[in-house]
Amino acid sequence: MRKVDRIITHGSAQQEIIQANTDIEVLSVHLPLSTRLDFSNASGGDEHGEAPQSSETDSPFALCVGELRSNKGIEQAIAASKASRVPLRVHGRSEDPELGTELARLAEGSKFSTLDDRFLSRNEFNELLENAAVIVLPYLHFDAQSGVLSKAMNVGARVVASDLQALRDQADSYPAIVFGDVHNPEEFGALLRSAYDEAVRAGRHPSPQSLPLEHDGWDSIAEVLLKTDGHAVRYSPSKR
Repeated sequence: MRKVDRIITHGSAQQEIIQANTDIEVLSVHLPLSTRLDFSNASGGDEHGEAPQSSETDSPFALCVGELRSNKGIEQAIAASKASRVPLRVHGRSEDPELGTELARLAEGSKFSTLDDRFLSRNEFNELLENAAVIVLPYLHFDAQSGVLSKAMNVGARVVASDLQALRDQADSYPAIVFGDVHNPEEFGALLRSAYDEAVRAGRHPSPQSLPLEHDGWDSIAEVLLKTDGHAVRYSPSKR
């Protein structure tokens, strides 16, 4: 990194951390919403021949999905699910066996949570995201941008997230997201319950076309990478 001319990050929180430790110019861009979400094959298996289990998504559920790491706060999501009595499904591969064992223990001790500790095919991931009533992002600490949040915004999903500045910056004006104290199971669970009940009443996600999104796609990021024009945001301490 000391030999490059500039550094480009996803999000201003990561940008601020890096700029404080280098004299190299640091720019930030938003993750695009067009992150390979394609439901055209959702009922017919994926390129690896693995068909998603549609029968498992018939009942409404809240969803934590993606790689399970220690900063993802899955323990807090399970506790909030139990407090709010909202069915929670956790899907993804744990980063180490110890974490997987602990999460399995917590899920087994709850009547409202299930854990599927394995890698997901792209089609399985997409179908879960499309069918979930609520996407849950219970991150304990996070300074980049979330690919799951980007995909959730792309389909207009309801999101309940921990109150972190990086997630707020990424969500921007997205209207179908609420933030809460993930360390407080009752408070976070109440937000989860409200979003879940609203989703069940509505029967589906809000229409993505009706959401006032202003995020750029991959083209603007490519322009920043290639020639660094006006699409990137330069770090400025006064912006806080």
